[in-house]
Amino acid sequence: MGQLTDKDRLIFMAHSDLRVMVLRPVGTLSPEDLIEQFFLSLKRVERPWLYHRLVDMRRYDRDFGAEHVTSLAKRWQAVRGRHSCYAHVA
Repeated sequence: MGQLTDKDRLIFMAHSDLRVMVLRPVGTLSPEDLIEQFFLSLKRVERPWLYHRLVDMRRYDRDFGAEHVTSLAKRWQAVRGRHSCYAHVA
């Protein structure tokens, strides 16, 4: 992989009225950095487990393997805690 550029980023949007958040990684961020940026962004959202989540990976230029999905899922469960989660992910 080449060196990161200013275009490598995570675009994070959350709409509190619609309870929707959009995550859009762009470029060649490492999966670990992508996950870390996502959870840093989540700190701005009150009760994020109530939000539907749309993840748009079309402009992400790295592999996001099963081990990264597992890591993300474990961290998400820690944020969610014992709260029920009926929101959808696409």
